[in-house]
Amino acid sequence: MPNKLHICALWGWTRIFLASTDNYETSTGVDYTVSSESLRNAATETMIVFVNSSNTLVGSFATFLMPANWATQSPMLYSAETETVLVSIDGSLVGSESLVYGKDNPNSYTCDGLWGNSLPSGQICITNTTAPFYTRWAVNDPDRCNSSNQNETTTDCTVETNFSILVR
Repeated sequence: MPNKLHICALWGWTRIFLASTDNYETSTGVDYTVSSESLRNAATETMIVFVNSSNTLVGSFATFLMPANWATQSPMLYSAETETVLVSIDGSLVGSESLVYGKDNPNSYTCDGLWGNSLPSGQICITNTTAPFYTRWAVNDPDRCNSSNQNETTTDCTVETNFSILVR
């Protein structure tokens, strides 16, 4: 059976972001890997996923309609955003949950959609799911690659677990 990434490629997914490091440190401007705004404007769906060095999916993946903000610019360029999306995890519809993204001050080490702590940090996650939870990319700590239902301090990103955004 082919791995999930090959199946996704057959279904027309295009990768527009792949983390180029496992520690963006205090970066305030993490942009898309592929800068084509016309590609993003034509996209209707988004997938967030972790991939390894062989470009094979690691863990769960999440799909949802392309947020208008994400067509305009990378989710890592926003300050603190939370919006409701209809999400599927590993191809199964979960329902409406909060998509949390941006670089600001998350209220906790979990994906809860609340902002307002004194520790600036970047995060992308979907509440109450096993969607990828990409966090800590805006502070001088290793970036973290967890599931959205885990504490964000669990697993450091590595070349074997790297965050990616795809569209179709």
